[in-house]
Amino acid sequence: MSIEKYFFKKSVVASSPAAPAPATSSPAAPSPAKAQDKENDDSGSVLDKETGLILPGDIKVAYEIRANTDVGPVRSLQDSVRATAKVLGLETQASTYRDLALGLITPSSLKNKLVAFIDAPHALPDKSLVPVDAFLGKPNRGDWDTHCVTVKESWQLFCAKVDSISGGQIELKHMAAPSGPARSKVAMLWHYPTFTSGNSVYSHVMDPDSPSLWAQQKKMGLDDGIKTLDMFPFRLDYNHDNGPEWEKRFENWPALREACLQHVKEIIKDDRLLVVVGDEIWQETKWLVKSRRWTLTYVELQVDIKMFSAKPRIYLAQDFQGRVQQVLIRIWHGQYVYHNSHEERGAIWDLMWNTACEIAGVEIKNPELLTWAATHFLRSSSQDPEVAQTRPGSYTVFMNLRRRQNTEGRLLSAEEIRQYLPALFSRFPELGDLLQQASDKGHAALSAVEQHFNQKSVQTRQDRKNKREAESPAAAPPAKRVATDVKKIEAAGASAAARKTMQDAEAHRQSPDKTLEQSRTLERIDRLKEFRDISGKKFSAELGSFVVFYHPKKYPRGLRFLPEHGADPYAGKHHPAVIIGQSTRLLNAMERHNLAGPVE
Repeated sequence: MSIEKYFFKKSVVASSPAAPAPATSSPAAPSPAKAQDKENDDSGSVLDKETGLILPGDIKVAYEIRANTDVGPVRSLQDSVRATAKVLGLETQASTYRDLALGLITPSSLKNKLVAFIDAPHALPDKSLVPVDAFLGKPNRGDWDTHCVTVKESWQLFCAKVDSISGGQIELKHMAAPSGPARSKVAMLWHYPTFTSGNSVYSHVMDPDSPSLWAQQKKMGLDDGIKTLDMFPFRLDYNHDNGPEWEKRFENWPALREACLQHVKEIIKDDRLLVVVGDEIWQETKWLVKSRRWTLTYVELQVDIKMFSAKPRIYLAQDFQGRVQQVLIRIWHGQYVYHNSHEERGAIWDLMWNTACEIAGVEIKNPELLTWAATHFLRSSSQDPEVAQTRPGSYTVFMNLRRRQNTEGRLLSAEEIRQYLPALFSRFPELGDLLQQASDKGHAALSAVEQHFNQKSVQTRQDRKNKREAESPAAAPPAKRVATDVKKIEAAGASAAARKTMQDAEAHRQSPDKTLEQSRTLERIDRLKEFRDISGKKFSAELGSFVVFYHPKKYPRGLRFLPEHGADPYAGKHHPAVIIGQSTRLLNAMERHNLAGPVE
């Protein structure tokens, strides 16, 4: 089936029938950097020398991971399986992740087909001719490595086609070539490469210096039987807000997209297992399956946690005779490891990834990596890289501990808190004394950590305010106005106080028979009087929540607070723009404006 027919059949409103709508980028980028080190790259990326990660220079959110390059001890596989099940609230006797996953699938003919396909004998996978990271040892690269002759030939033909379609617009040396052999243990399908790695010239997709590929490297290692490829291998600057914006970047994008899909279709045709990383390329992946006249069905794992808005799924691609030709597993994008703070999500992510490894015969380097990262990765919400490197980044861990304390209904001990936040106590030794003082007073020990974060937050905001004020140009003198703010406040306050609703409320202030509405009106009046004496601007803002002031065009029925506005047509009556006595409309700004607007 052609690309055009498939997508025209699926969506008659698509702007281009050649392929699905371009997806947005992954959730966010990894950590900030401290020192700049550009090589073969003018993207503005910078190198964090402590982590070895190349990161975007204009990053939106700063993540601190230098304390997490060591991911902690690795338990036995059986212990890890049971630990994952426990986090998910499951009881199991399974000793492998494959058995745990299969045990969560409802018995059916599809499940039987899946098990039969997994257990069936199959051709041995190929191996990469050179280590998949060998290109890192060649600083002056002039070509991509040859991991597999078949893949290399297909890649060269694809590059020639891209160069022809783009008219030289795409710099081929910045494209990321597939890693691994043609017939692989498992194909890991990613979205597109970015300049978040300094290895941007004649590099491969399985780049250990890429923050997004960190999770794959830690989970699966650099196995020479794994194929790692991008759906769209065109390297771009990471854009958190707008994504890749393919149509804006490339004039002939529909043709380029079709070339990419055909290339991926060709080099994964011999793979029994395909792991699709992230949600952005799922529509393209479904086209890859259906273009081969296969149908795509799935079985679901019966757990409460969801992935991609549904229960976790294992997909089966079947031919017209109902024979399984390929198994597909979807997992979250590698960047999500820097965002996820929920153990359950980390556990289901581990389960799906580890299941893929066991189906493929790939050694699992760290079975609980993603569960661990959910509570141990240090994060900072600072947008200032310098601030992010000097303030503690364990706020997410603290939030998890607080949620756990509330859920379990027991206070965490000082020892437990120290165990989960070692970096925080190392940077701020005085926090240990505060923790002990809180415990001695009978307070929750975790409250000392919360107080610490609150103080740091206040100080950070003040520092930024001081910096903005110091760097901002001198403010221009205020322009002269017909009436000063003080006169407006006095006139508006006097006019509002004269309204009949307020008079009625004041008259019944001491009456035991006053209505609930009059009581609420008195509370608002007293609030306004307090603000009136404290701060003119504060009073004006408070009054604005009750009153819509006069404007000759926008609000001709608004409250007239100046003599030149003319006589008040509502003198002695309920004023439509003054709703102090009408609680039902108090918070409805749109209705207030309609009441004060022109008469239609």
